[in-house]
Amino acid sequence: MYVQMCPVYLYHIFFRMFIVFLGGAPKMSREEMRDAELPLSERDWCGHYAVAANKCRRENNWLPWRCGHEKHDLQHCRMDLLKDRMRALKVLEAREYQRNIREKIPTSATQPATQ
Repeated sequence: MYVQMCPVYLYHIFFRMFIVFLGGAPKMSREEMRDAELPLSERDWCGHYAVAANKCRRENNWLPWRCGHEKHDLQHCRMDLLKDRMRALKVLEAREYQRNIREKIPTSATQPATQ
């Protein structure tokens, strides 16, 4: 992923932009997610939907047709989360591109003159 290849200072910019795009912190705290025994892969902004879906699955003995609404809510939230991440990444890439253009030194100054 692009963010893994970015310099360290871009992580902080990306995280702050991601919070702004999502409109705040997650609806569940880390402790609530831990107490609900959510897997680490599901501890994100959609954690409250994952808790509801897992509760419904347990109550209905994992019958797939019983918890369709909760599953749909979880998938919808994750799709929105992915779209927000992609939008934040595009803004970050545009800012990095503009910064590179501003700091660019003319090629004639960096290359030795050949005669």
